[in-house]
Amino acid sequence: MPQNPSPCPSLAAAQYPVRRDRRGKMNKAGCSWEIGKGFARTALVGPEHPTMDIGYPDQGTIKLKLNGALRQEGDLNPLIRKGPDVITYLSDDVELAAGDVVLLGTPASVGPIHKDDDMERAIEGLD
Repeated sequence: MPQNPSPCPSLAAAQYPVRRDRRGKMNKAGCSWEIGKGFARTALVGPEHPTMDIGYPDQGTIKLKLNGALRQEGDLNPLIRKGPDVITYLSDDVELAAGDVVLLGTPASVGPIHKDDDMERAIEGLD
């Protein structure tokens, strides 16, 4: 089996909720608001796609539907840093290991979700 020299062996579409209530409180207190984003068992990650096969897409539509209605739509193109650059940048300060997940931004139009809402996410070329 060929080895993947890539700093990121696979890509997947993913989504994660943000506890804006917690983030807001921490921000007002002058503290890190990471607690509003980093809580257990909430990220939804789709199937992995080896970068050996698909490379690093630098454009493609990003969509999120909530209960069948389009809630978010954007494109990968405006990301400030692209896949390999993000991994390199993070690796300067954080030890990354197999299985780690790195999430890169979201299109505009975030909003509340509720228990039992149906969420569908897609990134062109990854689903």
